[in-house]
Amino acid sequence: MALQSGKTNLGRTAVHLNRLIGYGPVTMDETIVSGIDADGNFVRDCKLSWSSYQLNMLRV
Repeated sequence: MALQSGKTNLGRTAVHLNRLIGYGPVTMDETIVSGIDADGNFVRDCKLSWSSYQLNMLRV
């Protein structure tokens, strides 16, 4: 949460970080939580390799 705040354009910063690292780490089947539905359930539909996830974490 601390990384998602800044002086300007808070919404864009949060969206960019969530696209890079998702809402949690990559799972064993290389999916990440990409969102939360209206009922509060996690949506896991994106595929992301461990290598890509690690690179994204370095970018953050």
